Amino acid sequence: MKRLSLRLLLAALFVASSAIASAQTAPAASEAPDQTQPSQAERHARLMAEMKAALKITPAQENLWNSYATALQPAAQPERPFMAGAAFDQLPASERIDALQKYRAERDAQIQQREAATKTFYAQLTPEQQQVFDAQMRRYQPHADWPGKHRDPRR
Repeated sequence: MKRLSLRLLLAALFVASSAIASAQTAPAASEAPDQTQPSQAERHARLMAEMKAALKITPAQENLWNSYATALQPAAQPERPFMAGAAFDQLPASERIDALQKYRAERDAQIQQREAATKTFYAQLTPEQQQVFDAQMRRYQPHADWPGKHRDPRR
């Protein structure tokens, strides 16, 4: 009987200590993000400056570069319907599907606009610049050449 009560006491202590440990507060979501991380606009500006320097854009190509850089500016993201919270969750399934299709269509339009600008820009580059551009793009998209797009590189 004493062993049973000792086991029950130990189990109760374990459960209590687990509850106390899990009740510790998590960091507040409203805390300011890490200020050492550059913003998306800053990262984009840095990458575009690196690309321009690597391509050695000539003065004759400056207008072409400026139109390309403008086309690739980070656009305002379309409103994500699934981020609307409870309001989105309350919609009937057909309306949620319509909202998601609209969101995807807006994103696809932005992607197609950037792709068209990239193709136009690429066609105007010299063969040497095209090789540099290809190398730079591989650098920024390192997983694009994996045989299986979802393959884990650590395996």
